[in-house]
Amino acid sequence: MVEGLLRIGEVALLCGAAKTKKTWMALALAHDVASASDFVRQMCVQAARPVLYIDAECGPAVMGSRVKLLRIARAPLIEQISLYACRGMARPSIGVACNLMRRAIEQCGAKLCIVDTLSAYFPALNENDNSEATDTMGQILRVADESQCAIVLIHHTAKGGGEQRSIVDAASGASAYARRADAVMTLRDDPQGEMMMDVKSRSFPPVDRCCITWDSTMRPKGEPITAATMADIPPAPRRNKSRV
Repeated sequence: MVEGLLRIGEVALLCGAAKTKKTWMALALAHDVASASDFVRQMCVQAARPVLYIDAECGPAVMGSRVKLLRIARAPLIEQISLYACRGMARPSIGVACNLMRRAIEQCGAKLCIVDTLSAYFPALNENDNSEATDTMGQILRVADESQCAIVLIHHTAKGGGEQRSIVDAASGASAYARRADAVMTLRDDPQGEMMMDVKSRSFPPVDRCCITWDSTMRPKGEPITAATMADIPPAPRRNKSRV
């Protein structure tokens, strides 16, 4: 679906601390997949495909203003992007939440489903319980595989934004969320105030770290990090491997 990031039937995490524009990044991904535009200039969208956006966090008024600013509510994108607004709607179990997601995907024929956010949509989520995280991710992966739809879950990073953690370990809560995901995108502020995006995918070679800037319509642009700026920007943290 997106070269360098995600295949149909896979699940990805989009992680970031509060106010790091995770929803704007997710809406941009929805726009780019629906219109076959390259995502942040580095990852190539293969073809225009229908998108389902499950909004369990922002609410219709906020989401409506963002959709308007991004100019998503216009032909032909209005035919390609479906919005399921469910903020405050209780789902009794993970199974029910997954069944609702599966039905919504089938109803609109989506090939990309974005869930905003993981903790807001799925009920009674104990983010620190690895067994619960494993079960939740297993059910989500099953939906992606059976529906032949890529799924992106918006998730928070650990306290402090996860600056000192690797790309995979930056996600909040149990490690099973990132371990079971096929790809992880992490948004982080560096000490100089720039926003960086790191990407780790199981299906594709590594994607270079990029600096994210935003235009007047809140569309993200991925600027390559040049040799001149490399010295001023700390590298993405690596996972420490203990020796036996």
